[in-house]
Amino acid sequence: MPLIEDQNLCLYLSGGLAVPDNRYAYNSLGGARSVAQMGNQPGCLFPPITSLQATGGITQYRCVYFRNDDANPNGLLDGMLSVAVPTISAGTELALGLAPEGLNGVAQLIADEETAPANVAFSQPYSKDDSLTLPTPMQEGDQVAVWVKRIVSPGASCFSDIDYGTLLFTGRSVE
Repeated sequence: MPLIEDQNLCLYLSGGLAVPDNRYAYNSLGGARSVAQMGNQPGCLFPPITSLQATGGITQYRCVYFRNDDANPNGLLDGMLSVAVPTISAGTELALGLAPEGLNGVAQLIADEETAPANVAFSQPYSKDDSLTLPTPMQEGDQVAVWVKRIVSPGASCFSDIDYGTLLFTGRSVE
């Protein structure tokens, strides 16, 4: 059996109120996993920062699902999640937290993008040592919800639509 292929480790939007067919990041506020995949750049999760938000600051939340779509019978082992590339502008940050519902659970649905999900411990895992540990092993079809928090500090210098960071999922598999 071959090793797990990178393209089979996928990020999906959560469905929010539009499950199962949510294709819009602004609806990715928890709930069941949507059928819509996304890339590994959370910039596509959040709208551009307005000048009012840059001046006053804002904290926003999105929920995505990390899913193993690979058929390797040993699953993904030692899965880790971190922020490979922090946001590119001063005054904005990303924080990540695993949903407390755990492996194959359905993430809580939040009322709006500024409502923090309950019982989620956020951190800023910008190095391998700080990475979030994913449930293991993750077999084919297993998934875990991940909350992404974008913090725009008051007085932020950027209100651009190109402010993004990049998530990194790592792990191993055996043949």
